[in-house]
Amino acid sequence: MIFYPSAKVEYTSYLPLLTQIAEKNIDCFAVEMPFNLAILNQNAADDIINSRNYTHYYISGHSLGGSMASKYVNSTNNTDGLILLESYPTDTIQKPVLSIYGSEDKVLNMEKYNESKSLMSYLTEIIIKGGNHGQVGDYGIQSGDGKVLITPEQQQKQTSDAILDFIGISQ
Repeated sequence: MIFYPSAKVEYTSYLPLLTQIAEKNIDCFAVEMPFNLAILNQNAADDIINSRNYTHYYISGHSLGGSMASKYVNSTNNTDGLILLESYPTDTIQKPVLSIYGSEDKVLNMEKYNESKSLMSYLTEIIIKGGNHGQVGDYGIQSGDGKVLITPEQQQKQTSDAILDFIGISQ
């Protein structure tokens, strides 16, 4: 699984989440983006895909990183699906999509998110009750975000479980 971080967030902030997935024998690649902006290297997954020989590739991203991951998925036939964390695509996605967001997320533009659902023909949506935008990563409180009702560990565990289910890994 190749992961694009949110804007202005260090890629290492997602290691707690990605470690949980990696512990189930899924290789995870958190991509370091120029100036911490995925928009500046939308095709970053190419380097990983071209240097590995896996049977399946899933692209994931958080917030703006998810939007850039969706653009990448549309530009290649090398991926099996898209995993969006507190994010939405701006173009039609013809592959399976897992969308996860927290019920207390006040950063995600829900109007645009709901409009984008029509762009995802094969959508699985998971809402983490009590989760917010920032707890997907380990980068502190995000301005404008909602008050959480669960711990970061709980939100990340529920997120990793949903991702593993989506890609077909039993727990």
